[in-house]
Amino acid sequence: MIISLDDFQYNKFLRQIEMWNRNEEFEKIIDALTEMSSEQRGYELNMILSGAYVNMEKYAEALEVLDSVVDEGSADPEYFFSVGYANYYNGNYDEALVAFERAHELSPFDVETLLFLCFCTGEDGREDLFEEYSHRLEKLDKSLYNSYFNSQAVIKEGYTDEEIGCIELFIESKLGEYNNVLHDVSAANIACDILLIPPTDERDYYTLVTCGMGAHRMKVPEEFRDKELERAELMLCLPSNWHVKSTSEKWFWPIKMMKMLANLPINEDSWLGVGHTVSNGKPCYENTLLSGVILGQSPLIDEENVCELPNGETVNFYQIIPLYEEEINYKLEYGEEALFELMGDIDPVLDINRKNFCIASRKKYKIPKSTMRKVISCGGAAGCFATDRIIVDGAKIGFMYREKPLDKKDSGWRFMAGDENEEYMNNVDKSGIYHLNTICNYDEKVIPLLGSPAGSIFVRDDNGEFVSVKNK
Repeated sequence: MIISLDDFQYNKFLRQIEMWNRNEEFEKIIDALTEMSSEQRGYELNMILSGAYVNMEKYAEALEVLDSVVDEGSADPEYFFSVGYANYYNGNYDEALVAFERAHELSPFDVETLLFLCFCTGEDGREDLFEEYSHRLEKLDKSLYNSYFNSQAVIKEGYTDEEIGCIELFIESKLGEYNNVLHDVSAANIACDILLIPPTDERDYYTLVTCGMGAHRMKVPEEFRDKELERAELMLCLPSNWHVKSTSEKWFWPIKMMKMLANLPINEDSWLGVGHTVSNGKPCYENTLLSGVILGQSPLIDEENVCELPNGETVNFYQIIPLYEEEINYKLEYGEEALFELMGDIDPVLDINRKNFCIASRKKYKIPKSTMRKVISCGGAAGCFATDRIIVDGAKIGFMYREKPLDKKDSGWRFMAGDENEEYMNNVDKSGIYHLNTICNYDEKVIPLLGSPAGSIFVRDDNGEFVSVKNK
């Protein structure tokens, strides 16, 4: 057992803890610190231990550690913030409010404390205090305030109690019981909470579902009015190790994006449905290149993704699927069906490092896009497959064939240099989907052959001419 540390050892130990924190190895922090007694740890290390427990969502353990140093923390705003934070996420809202108020007294300009005071008073229905604290927050940090609250809007639309009961019953019957609610305490046009369904043995991930977005009837185009698409709720799946209750941007950005999407139909006087994409314009966070989303049918619900309300109206449930910018651009050029076909049965659970299905958009073309000419006009399907031997290396097309198109955007044409081996062809990063005009910029000799029917195969002979293998 560790008995004592001199100054050098102590500082070295703190640096090791800092490294574990950066690497999110919180269990190592807990293991190391619980080797000591509370007295041996002292105030600083007990505070670090409580933080590690919080990061592991072990709030009762965190509170027990904090209780052991209550005298030492009596004048420390960080101590009371930690007590408030652990109580808040442990469901002890009254105790959390008392602790946050004390932290605010000791450090009146700390915006994170004010933010949680807004959460506590908003969820507890204490509108006078919520208004006071949110006003202080707005004065201190307008940007943070705007991330959560909108002082200009008034709640105008909401489900009836009977409709809420119907929605919740549908969610529980299809996805499981929720054990927590991320309440919407902002003054928005709709009261849209997020129901949190915890991981299970069958589903090792969190499922988040909005409850309130569908109270607003979206402005659906006339041609889709008969499809009953006016009402919708959203679903998002996060890994089981995701810190779903954290307000750190590293963990909060998917939930922030979900809230933004829920309010978009009102703010834009528009609508959202399957195949709609929304781009963030930049990566959602510094540790990922995902930069937008597409809405799709949820694979988590076996039947139609629709809940019928007591009045006969229906609410559609859409899955939020984060996308890379290249995938968004591919959808805009070829349509959502082509993108869904390309992505296949993609896992609905967020993976910040998942494969980019349109990685070809980042490749350095042998012929820069800016110099490409329009050499053909395609009135119909123009998508085709080509390997990097052609597009990146600039090798001549040596083999081309046409098969039955996969969808309405696919021409059916496939182009290779002819020297790609099986390993090369099995590497999905060594090929891509391109417009036929791009291929024709590389080799105009393919143009006369593009009208050939499915089943056609051509190879390049020693004279550099294409010949049909049937005639060779």
